[in-house]
Amino acid sequence: MPFAEINDLRVYYELHGPLGATPLVLLNGALDTIESDWGALLPALAQQHRVLAYDHRGHGRTSASPGPFAGYGQLAADLAALLDTLGIARASFCGFSDGGITMLYFALRWPERVQALVLAGAQYTNDERTLAQLAKMTPERIAERLPAWAARLAELHDAHHEHGYWQALMRQMLPLWPVQPDLAPEQLAGIAAPTLLIAGERDQFGHIDQQVAMRRAIPRAELCILPAAGHAVMNDQPALFQLAVLDFLRRMSPPA
Repeated sequence: MPFAEINDLRVYYELHGPLGATPLVLLNGALDTIESDWGALLPALAQQHRVLAYDHRGHGRTSASPGPFAGYGQLAADLAALLDTLGIARASFCGFSDGGITMLYFALRWPERVQALVLAGAQYTNDERTLAQLAKMTPERIAERLPAWAARLAELHDAHHEHGYWQALMRQMLPLWPVQPDLAPEQLAGIAAPTLLIAGERDQFGHIDQQVAMRRAIPRAELCILPAAGHAVMNDQPALFQLAVLDFLRRMSPPA
């Protein structure tokens, strides 16, 4: 299994698809991994792209973060270091939830490295609706009220670390979530890359109001709202998600 030593981490990553294809980087959401977010979609994406997927800071097979998460700028810097290590100067990116938020910060700091963006279920700021959802995101509440999800988190994370690790990981992330993302529409206007905003109609984090605001602010943005889907839009509507993403990337990516 390939690992890269970057910053203060040992990052687990995977490469799929033909060597000559245009690069596509996948970023998982908070408490998720390559497997949980992209497992069903990777084969189709890798038919047309050289896909890099990785478990971000503290997640899955990647080593634990030495301390609390410093912000989405830190996650963006981890991505930049991984790209440098693997010799990827420029790519298209598809990020879900925290991965999509990370890409907002990355695209503002390193615009020259971004060919195209797909932001799935991402928000650019915390409003009353997102803060209400974040208030429910505690390890104690998940363990008590959502035991199936707690068991899944243990399967994704504890298996590569130690018993109870997913709860420690979540506590490291909790201070970050209420204060970031903290972007303004005026900042989003600085994202020059073509961008697909895709979300489920029932998403309570990257909800429709947030998507419309980003669509208006990002100059080259497109918006796709998928029916009968919640936050994990790529798992709730995998066929429609795949169709929308592959069509967008085909139109926006240069030939290999």
